[in-house]
Amino acid sequence: MGVCRSWNDKICGLDGLFTDIAFDTSISATISTATKFLEIAETRSNNLRIYARCIVWVGDPAQQALLSRLRLQSWRFVCFEVECTSAPFIAYFNLPAPRLLRLVHTPALPEGLFASSFASLRVLDASVNRHFPWPITTFSNLVALRLENSHSVHRFCATSLFDLIGRAHHLEELRLTEFLRFSGGSEAKPLVHPNLKYVRLIQCNLQFILQHLLFPNATGLRVESYNIGLAGEPDLPVTEDMGFFSPLQVCSVPILEQHLFTKVTVHMQDLFEDKIYFKLGLGCGKTRTIDFTVTFQKEGPWEARVRSSINGILQRIRLGARIELSLFHHLPLLPFKHPSLYRGDPPLALIDSPLFRLPQVTILRTDYSLLQATILRLADLEHMNLPNLKCYSFDIDTRPASVDFALPAETVTCFDPGL
Repeated sequence: MGVCRSWNDKICGLDGLFTDIAFDTSISATISTATKFLEIAETRSNNLRIYARCIVWVGDPAQQALLSRLRLQSWRFVCFEVECTSAPFIAYFNLPAPRLLRLVHTPALPEGLFASSFASLRVLDASVNRHFPWPITTFSNLVALRLENSHSVHRFCATSLFDLIGRAHHLEELRLTEFLRFSGGSEAKPLVHPNLKYVRLIQCNLQFILQHLLFPNATGLRVESYNIGLAGEPDLPVTEDMGFFSPLQVCSVPILEQHLFTKVTVHMQDLFEDKIYFKLGLGCGKTRTIDFTVTFQKEGPWEARVRSSINGILQRIRLGARIELSLFHHLPLLPFKHPSLYRGDPPLALIDSPLFRLPQVTILRTDYSLLQATILRLADLEHMNLPNLKCYSFDIDTRPASVDFALPAETVTCFDPGL
């Protein structure tokens, strides 16, 4: 598209050169060139595949003319990506696309797109509103489902969502965003999906979803909850004995309960003056991982709530005989008025947490900001923290710029000569 006309003519005239053609109508200057390539698509063999992508719907005559011709080639589509468009744009694509493998649709999905027929679709990444708009029986080959609720304040039809997941028998990846409130489904039996391998839930009502969906063979679970609890409620100040993971007590979570975890990692950072970023990671072997990312309001006994949350998740999992524990306290991005935040003092919730009393911990890693507090805890013979610790290391790259001494990138102290 950036070559001179003579080169363009020679390239377009080559037989057998093109097997895939991508159209991007986001820039008006590309429409004329895209039209030339469309002429190639119209005259080539049935093996030619088309990738169609549109970011902005302008509605000018040149774009409308291109789409009027492009829609007749929908049977060649293998990928279709749409962002920030309106209903008139979608009206151009109501013919079937039997070869379509990947659909990315940022606006809420409309009815009638590609005749609501998706027999070959493997990846669906789209926004939805209140309910799923298409017949769920047409998604037998779906492998990855990534849905975002475009209006999280509205209730979403639970039956519509879980029926779609249940009928996608080959589904391996599930990502849900902003599914906080549901209508119906409270009396339905839990859906067991044995083929799901990876589940990611962002700003969701985790308690409701886990009561209705079981994925016993999953190898990855990632949960992100910012300023909300696991039940989707606002993260209001609560009593110190109410941990973040309390809603999981009424849920069956096989990926948490069926495996022995050998790695535990905690990251904490002061993102804002009133919030703490907290990430808890659990590992089992090389492939099985669980991550919970949340924010805590720094109001009232928030450190006690962090410790209660850690204790709550430890009661739900089984730990191996030897544990690798990593604790990191990242310094604030900007200095705040609070003097402890400016100095980068570590939150006591990390050092005084139940993690620091686990007898299974044999390897401990921290960053530089936790070094002094960690050494003091390890030297406390009265409480005997981490009694079976064999090796301790900290990342020296995390030290403040004012501290300058020559040490390797990771300083390691081993208490066991065999390590």
